[in-house]
This record gives sequence, structure tokens and C-alpha cells, in this order.
Amino acid sequence: MQNQNTDPQKKNKAYTAAALRALVSGYLIYLGFQIMTNQDTTMPVTTARLLGSIMILAALLFAGYVLYRLKTDLTAAQKPAEPSDTEQEKGDEA
Repeated sequence: MQNQNTDPQKKNKAYTAAALRALVSGYLIYLGFQIMTNQDTTMPVTTARLLGSIMILAALLFAGYVLYRLKTDLTAAQKPAEPSDTEQEKGDEA
């Protein structure tokens, strides 16, 4: 059953954007690992490991951003609560 308090269009957009960002993050991790383990390069091993580690760290930070952004997008997809009858009566009395 779908939650009535969320906008389905915004919710779907949030999940789609998070999935694409997660793919980018995963690809950056893959590239960083490939840089670290590449044997067919003239780059010194220490430099390759340093650059690969920096790229993996950046990808992990981006993954954290993906989770943060998903949470904020899902929060933004929440519809405001409708006032109850008693709250409407209080507003009419004023």
C-alpha cells in the first residue's frame, strides 16, 4: 500500500537520481581500484596507489552525499499534513 503522505512523482525522481548517483560512485571506486592495481604503467607504484586511494576516498564521500541527498529528497516529497476538523474550527473562531 502506498503512503498517502508522499508525492509519488517526487519520490520516484528521488530514487532515480539516487540510483544514477550510486552508479557513478561505484564506477569511481572501480576506476580508483584500477589505477591502484595497474601493472602496465610508467607511473611509480606509490603515485598510482596514492591517486587510486584519493579517487576511492572521493567516491566514498560522494556515496555519503548520495545517501544524504536521498534522505532530503524523500523528506521533501512528504506532503504537508492536512489540518484536522478541530484545527479548522479554531481558525474559524479567530
